[in-house]
Amino acid sequence: MKVEVLPHSLYQRDGDDLRLTVPVELYTAVLGGSVEVS
Repeated sequence: MKVEVLPHSLYQRDGDDLRLTVPVELYTAVLGGSVEVS
């Protein structure tokens, strides 16, 4: 079976991983919290 993965405007492939860049406020990054990814 051959699977072809097309480029996506939000997600990038990195080997077996999917990557997405999401802005996170400094406060949330330092002290913890959650960020919704849709």
